Amino acid sequence: MRSPGEWADIRKAVVARDARAVERLSHKFKGQAVTFCARPAMQAAQTLESIGREGDLDRVDEVYRTLEQEIGRLTRSLQGWLDREKGPGG
Repeated sequence: MRSPGEWADIRKAVVARDARAVERLSHKFKGQAVTFCARPAMQAAQTLESIGREGDLDRVDEVYRTLEQEIGRLTRSLQGWLDREKGPGG
């Protein structure tokens, strides 16, 4: 995500059960996940997007939690890479 606010928007859409917003925001995030070659995050976003498109929100919380976990993994991975790039004392 470009900003924490965008991530918060997805969460708000999930909590509000706003299928159209879930679809739109998940689609946007899916494209961003592809940029980082974050396949598990992309797949979770794609599933969330489909859930929103179909309007069947029974699994929306479960899939959102999966996406949230994958974002955590991606964030930790990117932070580790940045720390290695800085090197000792960086």
